[in-house]
Amino acid sequence: MSAEIKVGIVGAGGMGVQHAEALSQIEGVKVVAVADVDARRAEELARKFGAEALENFERMLPKVDAVYVCTPPDVRSPALEALEAGKHVFCEKPLSVDLSEAKRLVEAARRNGVILAVGYVLHFHPPFREVALRARNGDLGDLLVIWINRMGMGGRKDWILDPRRSGGMAVEFNTHDFEWLEWVGGPVRRVYGRVLRSSPEIRIETNVWAMLDYERGGVGVLGSSWSAPIGRSSFGVIGTKGMMAVECGAVKLAIEGRQEALELKAEEPPLLSENKHFIECIREGKEPEIDGERGIVGLELPLAAQRSSASGLPVDLPLAD
Repeated sequence: MSAEIKVGIVGAGGMGVQHAEALSQIEGVKVVAVADVDARRAEELARKFGAEALENFERMLPKVDAVYVCTPPDVRSPALEALEAGKHVFCEKPLSVDLSEAKRLVEAARRNGVILAVGYVLHFHPPFREVALRARNGDLGDLLVIWINRMGMGGRKDWILDPRRSGGMAVEFNTHDFEWLEWVGGPVRRVYGRVLRSSPEIRIETNVWAMLDYERGGVGVLGSSWSAPIGRSSFGVIGTKGMMAVECGAVKLAIEGRQEALELKAEEPPLLSENKHFIECIREGKEPEIDGERGIVGLELPLAAQRSSASGLPVDLPLAD
């Protein structure tokens, strides 16, 4: 596809704005329509990029090649309608709050021969990507432990605090972490999870802890808290040949006794790289790295952690819908 790619955006909130700004930096791409239940917000974003503001998103379908769905995760009917209309779809994570709906989206993309990509931007963050690729390439040997920890205050948007809309912290926020752990370590056979609320007034978990058993051996460990007043992050891999770790942005690599510090800086914002990749896939007719199947992974694992916490028992995969 060499002609200009016309894009419609559904959801003019924070992520809709960020994607519109990224798309405006890509040659041969034009945001032509914006739809949102808040007409004022749709008009503001549309005006900024010379697009048409619509109250009914279906009106954009004849005018676009691709649709960005940037709504809260309980609103995924626009993604399904766009796929059924033969439009390529970029869906913000998570793919849904419902596993059955997520699978319907993947099947609709397959049946209609269009691209479905999901917004797992960690694939385009240099430290996350470098750790993943070194682990997957065997540089660190057989993988023993893969971990990711993220601490800090968060989750203040009203819809995020509604479990029916967001799916909870594990599904809406830690979906990034779960998907990354599976990307690095491969298929997961069992999940043990524990989720906690910081107070009974809050309706969703604010602390998520999980251990993943990989099919090929080794474990993945996730720890995340929205109750922590001190922000910290770390992630990495321990293998039979060495270790790679990132602690608050500092990258260290140790392989067979040799240690070094690495500088891994993004040449451009990761969100821009993510958008360029999606547009490249449309132009070249290839599957995206973060396709609908990655969206299933990123939903199934946090759901398993929540179910495990509720039952007090490990949960085997795959999950029943």
